[in-house]
Parts: sequence; C-alpha cells; structure tokens
Amino acid sequence: TRVTGGEKPTVIPEDRTLFSTPPGSDSHDHFNRNCTACHLCISVCPTQVLQPSLLQYGLQGFMQPYMDYHSGFCNFECDLCGQVCPTNAIRIMQPGQKKLAQIGIAHFVKENCVVYTDNTDCGACSEHCPTKAVNMVPYKGALTIPEVDDKICIGCGACEYACPTKPFRAIFVEGNATHKLAEEPVQDKIILKKTEEDFPF
Repeated sequence: TRVTGGEKPTVIPEDRTLFSTPPGSDSHDHFNRNCTACHLCISVCPTQVLQPSLLQYGLQGFMQPYMDYHSGFCNFECDLCGQVCPTNAIRIMQPGQKKLAQIGIAHFVKENCVVYTDNTDCGACSEHCPTKAVNMVPYKGALTIPEVDDKICIGCGACEYACPTKPFRAIFVEGNATHKLAEEPVQDKIILKKTEEDFPF
C-alpha cells in the first residue's frame, strides 16, 4: 500500500554521485562522447524519465539527456530511445538485453522512509519494481521495510519515482559509470509489464 506522502519532510539528501545514462548507452564516456543533445530520445520517451541535463554530467554534457527519476521511470518493456538515436550514443537493444542492462543500482535510506519515520505501511517502491529487486522484509511488529538486491536491480528508477517522501526520496538510483549485466530475477516474482498507468499519481 502506498502512503500519500510522509507528514515530516525528509532531511537526508540523496547521496548520488552519478546520474544514470539511458539503457543501451553502455557507459558515461560512450554516451557523453557520442550524444549531440538532439533530444529525439527525450521526445519519444513515454514516461518522461529522459530530461535535458544541466550540470548532471558536468559542463561537457550540458543538455545531454539523463535519467531523472523524479520525473519518471524507465519502462521495463520500452526501447524507443535506442531506436531513434541517430549517433549510436544509445544503441538498439534486444528486449531480453534491455531487461538485464544495469544502468544503476537502487540505494535505500532507512531514515527517510515513512515506515521508519511514521511507523506506517508503505511498500510503493517494492510494488513498482519490475524485477522485484526491492523486496519488503520484516521490520517491526507487522511492519515491513524495503531491502534492495543489487544483483537483480537494473536501475530503472520505478522505486525512486514511486517513493512518496519529500523533498528527498527514501530510495534512489546511483548510476553506473559503465553499465553492467544484472542477474536474471526469479521468474515468478517478475511483474511482466510496467506502464505509467500503474502509477496512481
């Protein structure tokens, strides 16, 4: 169940040193070297997770797209950005490849979580995780709290987008400088399709 936002503002900033580049971009270096900031990928992104950067990549990457998980999340089934990229900064990926491309890893900040601060149920991050890398585990009494399995996390940002805490999320994605391959999740736990309609907000 999703709470409608913690009553108390969160105080621990998301300690993110690297923002994620889109799946298929292989690494920050490859992406920053080849992206011309044409914004075709931004225009086709159905969830608006791709946003023009300001200083997220430093001055050399000004206006190149980055994954803004406060604006959206990377749809598990989508590969449109790779299809429209004219410079190969984002390569086309087969659906099976894309679902295992680890562009980042989610990090949980317990002190920002409403389960910890308000002693209330939430679980929005786990509900929206397409690989079930975010799992709810016993915490206190009947309450459960998120735990991240970084081996199967792909860094899609659905957890961060769904998290109701403000201004800082209780879960955030740290980008991988070089994309990795996540392990295959247990099949019966996978949510097969994620679309923005799954989010009731």
